[in-house]
Amino acid sequence: MLDTGWISFHFPWFFSLTNVPLIATCVPIGGIDFGGGGFGVRRPLRFLTYKLGLSESQVADLAHILDELKTERAQAAVDDRRTLAALADALSGESFDEARDVEGADLRRKGAERLSEAVVKALSRIHKLLSPEQRERWPI
Repeated sequence: MLDTGWISFHFPWFFSLTNVPLIATCVPIGGIDFGGGGFGVRRPLRFLTYKLGLSESQVADLAHILDELKTERAQAAVDDRRTLAALADALSGESFDEARDVEGADLRRKGAERLSEAVVKALSRIHKLLSPEQRERWPI
């Protein structure tokens, strides 16, 4: 299981209200507010480019990585809505629909696993992308 404590402390914009790792919103980091809301990849990319002194090729690669995370986050949001619909359907009938409830729980578990795997893969790719000096300057 992914230990998300370190990431959530240092990079709160990786997490949504459900505490699932993702690129969703941006909150003040180090007392500096870099904006908020669903901003895509531009603001974290600008922040990391500034802090790490990335080359143009690194910026392009990092933009691609963050864009993939944004897409995975959007899919997780769709899966979350499907999960809620399945759980609501299980409760709304005359009798409890256990099969629909299990389906909703499976959707939630699979979505969280897929998103967690995407974050780990992205962090691994970012690690390979950065030089040792840039890794030391990673904004923590």
